[in-house]
Amino acid sequence: MINICKGTCIRFKAIGYKGRRRYEDGQKLCPVCTEFLTYAGIRCPCCSVKLRNTPRGNKSRKEIHEKRKCVWH
Repeated sequence: MINICKGTCIRFKAIGYKGRRRYEDGQKLCPVCTEFLTYAGIRCPCCSVKLRNTPRGNKSRKEIHEKRKCVWH
């Protein structure tokens, strides 16, 4: 099944950001729609793809996990 943005995610589009603080502020990224959303769910309301709540960069990811007090194995 192909995931395509249907445009309903525009209602949840995040406004503004401060550097790498998007994820710290609770914003999530949809990799299909390529939009940051302020949405409480795990999946995108538009295309049902799992939202990314941490950055992909290793350094940024570690910083956020330390702030959230996650355990690294």
